[in-house]
Amino acid sequence: MIVDTASKRRSSNSDDNLIPLINVVFLMLIFFMVAGHIEASDGVDISPPTSRNEADINLDKLKVVVSSDSKTFVEGKELSAQELTDRLNHYIDMFSEAENNKAVVELKADNQLTAEALQEVLMLIKSAGINHISLVTQSLE
Repeated sequence: MIVDTASKRRSSNSDDNLIPLINVVFLMLIFFMVAGHIEASDGVDISPPTSRNEADINLDKLKVVVSSDSKTFVEGKELSAQELTDRLNHYIDMFSEAENNKAVVELKADNQLTAEALQEVLMLIKSAGINHISLVTQSLE
């Protein structure tokens, strides 16, 4: 009996070397999706004060960041006091009169910020008609 070994061999295909590459790419994609956490930038690097209380964060709030040198940022852009007031008024206008209590500002201030500078920002927020302010802090761990 004659066996033709040449016909049983797989023909070499250029795509055969591509399959392991695709596997590696998908594994890297899954790794970075699980390990990476994409978060919007604050516009400035700050160190919030520490706190013992921890509370859940409301997702429908406006995030205001104040650096140690009293610069105010919203959505990563530096704003003057007037621009901040305009932005706060625009934010509060998104809610109806009945929903004004749902307007929440998340204030993230540097721990080196003076109380007077923080008070000025708080007064701007209150003057816009926003009554709920969440101050972001770090846990004491």
